[in-house]
Amino acid sequence: MRSGYNGVSVVSERLGIHKHTVRKGKKELENEIIPREGFIRQGRWKKKTVVVNGLIESLLIVLQTFTTGNPMKEGELWTNLIAGVRRNFVENNLPVLSLDTKKKEMLGNFYREGKLYTKEAIQVNDHDFNSFSAGVVIPHGIYDVTGNTCYLSIGTSKDTAEFVSDNIEYHWNNSIKNHYPDAKKMLLLCDGGRQ
Repeated sequence: MRSGYNGVSVVSERLGIHKHTVRKGKKELENEIIPREGFIRQGRWKKKTVVVNGLIESLLIVLQTFTTGNPMKEGELWTNLIAGVRRNFVENNLPVLSLDTKKKEMLGNFYREGKLYTKEAIQVNDHDFNSFSAGVVIPHGIYDVTGNTCYLSIGTSKDTAEFVSDNIEYHWNNSIKNHYPDAKKMLLLCDGGRQ
């Protein structure tokens, strides 16, 4: 049984069941394992198996309906389209701003991944409990691709979208628009958090 690219994830999302369950079911179907009427787990009660008529047909319809195309090709087309729009903006001296928000971090003396070169060890809390924190901060960056300049802000708002919007407005009004006085539009590049 072939499920196509990303098929297990699609079935998992559409049917509201965990990916491991979908994979196990797929393996059982491939090996033609038919569930018994009931089974007994060690130290547990007897459970009844529910028979769903037309399950395989329904599963195949979900796969055919929601799995399409070649994601590599489609990704390549979008990448080329965005690159062309970006190039056009840069050539016309219009602002191209790349936006990125990192995960919320607790403010305080906590261990962080990475390297730091010092002459002596720095003492940090070995557990990052909220009660040890002086608050939560959200790092947000705006990189002006055309002007090769970065603007970094640290926010405390719980509404990330509002914070990002306010941050763009603040840096536009206080700095970026001075570099693009004739700009009537800007290009915002956001990756949506998935890599």
